[in-house]
Amino acid sequence: MIATDIDWTIRDPDNPRYDFSAIADICCQIKKKGIEFLLLTGRDASFRRDIVPLLQKYLKQNSVTSPMYAGCANGGSLYKITSRAIHTVYRYGLSVNEIDECNALISRSIVKLDLTHADFQSQGLNVFAGFLSLSWDEVIPDWILFRAKKYQGLLFCEATKVSFVLPKLSITKKRLIEMIRKQLPNRFSLKTDQEYGHITLKQTDDKFIDKILALEFVRKQKRINKEHVVVFGGGLDEIDKQMLTKYPYSFTNQQKFKEKNVTKPPYKLIGKSSPVALVYEAILYLIA
Repeated sequence: MIATDIDWTIRDPDNPRYDFSAIADICCQIKKKGIEFLLLTGRDASFRRDIVPLLQKYLKQNSVTSPMYAGCANGGSLYKITSRAIHTVYRYGLSVNEIDECNALISRSIVKLDLTHADFQSQGLNVFAGFLSLSWDEVIPDWILFRAKKYQGLLFCEATKVSFVLPKLSITKKRLIEMIRKQLPNRFSLKTDQEYGHITLKQTDDKFIDKILALEFVRKQKRINKEHVVVFGGGLDEIDKQMLTKYPYSFTNQQKFKEKNVTKPPYKLIGKSSPVALVYEAILYLIA
């Protein structure tokens, strides 16, 4: 089985060569070799709206009949995808009250730190503002979108998570994250990457939802040994660390990553190509 993160791993927003179509194409190449394929991403609603239709189109065009899988919301949901349908395998969904609770907690923390829109990363604000201006049909219910609009791009809500933009300055980012974590009820989990914080439910009070949850679910269901799983991801942040350190054949394309122990995963992909291109080259080598 091949499992991979999406953004900045097999999708490069700055290079149209590695867009959503490239993801659909490499998926079909992998599946046609009889290899299981699992996408692991923080996306959920945007994955279903922007990527699933392309995946289904390519699966149909290439006569791929066996399903592929996608662990979304950083492991909070798992989907089985075929050319004709998308089936929810599991989903840890938030209730109305839980979404309101998370929104209020984030908002209070921002006010306590006396932060304004100017203190937050502009790219993240623009992404969420763009999301709020789009039509989501039934992918995100209107009652969820309504709850995010009043925050003007600072946060975005969907059925499985509440995400918020992080501040520009490292010290401010740290203070905001610490304040939210301190107040966050035990049934929730907060994980962060470079631009965003993501609040999801925990699987249990002492067990966090993580990308590795989706990976292990599919691996065990398909009865695949860990030694027969290859994992690709970005950096060792809170979101990708577990999946990149718990499997013997895990690789990162983050060029700033410094291997402390070259005998333990993750192993850094090295070459003259761009970081995303290196992942494609590695996958094509594996399935050749």
